[in-house]
Amino acid sequence: MYYPDSKVVKEVATPQVDSPDGKSGASFGHLMGANASPEEIVAFYHRELRARGWRPIDAATGTGALTQAAWTNGQADFTLFINRPERSTPDIQQALVGYSIEYDARVEQIYPPPSASQP
Repeated sequence: MYYPDSKVVKEVATPQVDSPDGKSGASFGHLMGANASPEEIVAFYHRELRARGWRPIDAATGTGALTQAAWTNGQADFTLFINRPERSTPDIQQALVGYSIEYDARVEQIYPPPSASQP
């Protein structure tokens, strides 16, 4: 699901990994460009995700994003990070020429899955 008239710039994916505070779930999403305000993009995802049963949660912090938002469906978390293109690497900036906003939208599995039994 993409904000209308977005340009997909790059696929972003991470495998499930062991992190200092336990395992981290795999994630998959896209880096995109759009001509919209951060508020318009967040409102679009909020409306579309809520209609599909996702509920808002506190967004991750510490990324330096202009705007952050997150939702969960109990099995996975959907995170949205919105940045100005000038904060991107030169290759991403080039791909985003003509777009006012860069955003990263991705789904991350909740690990361990809620149905897994704890040792």
